[in-house]
Amino acid sequence: MASHTLAQHTAVVGGGRLDQKGAVCLLEGCAVNSLALSVGGGFLTLRGVDPSHCPNPNYHPAGVCSSPCTGGEISTSPIYGLGYYEARLKGAGNYNVFWLEAHITPCLPLDKGGFDSDIMESWGGDGYQNNTHWGGYGDCHQSSPAGGLSPIADTFHVIGVLWDPAGGLTYYRDGQQTSHLPGPVGSTPVDIRFTALGYANSDVPLLVDWVRYYAPQ
Repeated sequence: MASHTLAQHTAVVGGGRLDQKGAVCLLEGCAVNSLALSVGGGFLTLRGVDPSHCPNPNYHPAGVCSSPCTGGEISTSPIYGLGYYEARLKGAGNYNVFWLEAHITPCLPLDKGGFDSDIMESWGGDGYQNNTHWGGYGDCHQSSPAGGLSPIADTFHVIGVLWDPAGGLTYYRDGQQTSHLPGPVGSTPVDIRFTALGYANSDVPLLVDWVRYYAPQ
């Protein structure tokens, strides 16, 4: 990041907010927020929950869940752009992800149609992947997964991505590069999201200490 001049915007999730513009708290499929999402002890806590709590359990459109799954999600407004994103987190639940989501226009290339960036995507245990999706989630869907990354569940780690239109997307854990997707990439605004999904009430939550965004100057 030495070649970039960045201005820091810190989001204090432990203080009960995700950014200064306000956060949207929701549950995938139903409204048992106290089970799936809470703030306390200095952390944002997200869990997968038993789908029987919900009248219309969520099936993830990208195939994350093979049967009904529910849990907690928190997101910002889609107002963020180029720069560096990072969060200090710990997670080992059924499905946990720290990600950026843009409006993706189907069948357009990475530099034209928006993308989703899975900065940390884990299906449980101590491993995770970085991934980027573009082209929509239909026939034109493309992705660039980089799996086999670890650890993520042993303690808190700082996970991040640098978004540069010419240089591409560069992913980090604790200041060390874990993967890179070459540019060019687009500049469609994104929101910041944390999601936890599961098939039962989880005793292993996704814990988020803080999230930060650094904008180019």
